[in-house]
Amino acid sequence: MPLEPLRIQAKFAAPMLFSDFDKKTLKKGFTKIGKDVSKIARKLAGTPGVSKAGAFPGKQSGILQKSLTYKVSRSGFSVGIRPYAKGAVRKAKLSEVFKERGFYPAFVIYGHTAPKKSKRDKKHARQSASGKVAKPRANPAVEAAKAYGQSRFHAEVAKILESAFKPGPIRSLLK
Repeated sequence: MPLEPLRIQAKFAAPMLFSDFDKKTLKKGFTKIGKDVSKIARKLAGTPGVSKAGAFPGKQSGILQKSLTYKVSRSGFSVGIRPYAKGAVRKAKLSEVFKERGFYPAFVIYGHTAPKKSKRDKKHARQSASGKVAKPRANPAVEAAKAYGQSRFHAEVAKILESAFKPGPIRSLLK
């Protein structure tokens, strides 16, 4: 169940270039899309209690739910929604644990295995046998992007691109 990015490409006709777009307008539009999709993802990851394998992660402390945020790229031509360890999550007391063990949403989404059984001596033989300790859960970010809808996304991006054209010869061709 790997993270599957939602990829949408835009190819422009010969006279148009990426430099013909206003990046501020692009970033503003993709920020709105990012907010909408991350809101859906937080709702999906907000069911209280322990989750079952294949279901969305359950909410115990709310750290995973708070970490599901968006990030607009530097260029302004894309937005990503995933669990980011920033803001309130980074300020939490668990930040030391994150540094030591890693940010846990990856373990929740992909699952994890027990340590392998060692054959060196009796002391190591007490380790549990290898196998999935925690089964993978559904990825709320991917499902939120699907729930947002590809047609709705295309419509929003079309509006963003249309409003982001800089004044000039290309803009005059659109009218």
